[in-house]
Amino acid sequence: MYNMLPESIEIFGHPFTVVKWTKKQAKKAKLMGECQNIKQEIRLAPDLTDIALCNTLLHEVNHALFWFMTLEECDMIEETIINNLTNGLVATLRQNPELLQFVFIALQNKKPEPEPEQVSHAPVTPRPRIGTPEWFDSLESPIPLAAKPEDNERQI
Repeated sequence: MYNMLPESIEIFGHPFTVVKWTKKQAKKAKLMGECQNIKQEIRLAPDLTDIALCNTLLHEVNHALFWFMTLEECDMIEETIINNLTNGLVATLRQNPELLQFVFIALQNKKPEPEPEQVSHAPVTPRPRIGTPEWFDSLESPIPLAAKPEDNERQI
């Protein structure tokens, strides 16, 4: 699965390069993965199981989403954080079909069929501001989302 990792992942319109660590780099970092938000890099260790690789990749994507949403500076309850991260993850998966394919195959623990040709991607277009009605409309989610993030929260 390591050789199937996408070269980059678009997160809120920003391309993050997926860096494949060598064994030596991973051992030195003492990490399975790392997200460098300023450099826009997601770094991943080799020799992970398919599930561990998939989990680590999504974990690092969530770190990027967390940073873009400046959630570390907010005093939010857990449910709000989860709603925001889920919306961001859905948007990231919709904008990166190769990432979704990678996750799907990794979770099924199947080996991929070779692709007959390379697909070129169109240039990245600017995305609407996060949390605005236009942003939610751009997700085209099969699950209806409210116009305002706070309307998606479950009432306790």
